Amino acid sequence: MSAVVTVSFAPLGRTGEYTVDPKRTPLAPGSLVVVEGFKGLTLGRVIDRPHDPRGGSQGGRLRRVVRAATAADLKVQQAAEAREPEAFRVALAWIRAQRLPWKLVRIAADGLAHKITVCIAADERQDVRDAGKALGRALSMRVLIRQIGSRDLAKTLGGVGRCGKELCCSTFLPDFPKTNIRHAKDQNLALSPAKTSGVCGRPLCCLSYEHDSYLQHRKWVPRLGKRARTVDGLEGKVVAVDVLKHTWVLRDDRGARHPLIAQDWDGNAGREVPEPLSVAPDVVPMPGRRAPGRSS
Repeated sequence: MSAVVTVSFAPLGRTGEYTVDPKRTPLAPGSLVVVEGFKGLTLGRVIDRPHDPRGGSQGGRLRRVVRAATAADLKVQQAAEAREPEAFRVALAWIRAQRLPWKLVRIAADGLAHKITVCIAADERQDVRDAGKALGRALSMRVLIRQIGSRDLAKTLGGVGRCGKELCCSTFLPDFPKTNIRHAKDQNLALSPAKTSGVCGRPLCCLSYEHDSYLQHRKWVPRLGKRARTVDGLEGKVVAVDVLKHTWVLRDDRGARHPLIAQDWDGNAGREVPEPLSVAPDVVPMPGRRAPGRSS
């Protein structure tokens, strides 16, 4: 019975799903494989274990894994990669001679596909069709020119993020998560591009890691800035919320602030409130109320 594996391709780590017979071609994450490309065979790397095609297929016919890469395949690939430095110099000289507003980022050769991918960056969308043919004649190989965006540029060049670690996109992320400023707002982060943007200038990929958990726990506390009511009948405006600790602060109509927990909100009346993810040591419960994270 056939299964599906996800295969990643240089130079940008783009992925695709391919069918494989795990009995005939046993594969493990990290294995190099030869797969059906759009124009012949191409080399890729498996990034997950074979799984049920119904779990990840997006419809339509899936191409197949032809074989695990052999020593002959790797020799062809090594020979192609040995041409990359010279191809980079030729491409750079051609771009400069044409006075094109391009930044040459990377050259990646695929020996089995007999092609070289040229990655460029530019401020505006570029028409690269004629350039690909001209560079192909100069390099005597099929050339695919790919204009990449700011995220792909960061992924290709690598770097260090604000956390002090290597960029997620250039180390382990197979695809870019869909993040936006809404993720930062849902997590009560400062809505400043300087704090919520990565080196690529786009919203941080890591904003997506815990977002689902924030959405799940947010329903147990009232919305910030809205009016709310406690189970004891106290009403006012919600002026602070800690989603993960299940705590919130109510300012009543006289201006007094009341630190509260999720069980104090009348919106949770009759509901079993789950334990918070962490205890808030700085929130002092009102007299007669349970401390956050403790059961009676």
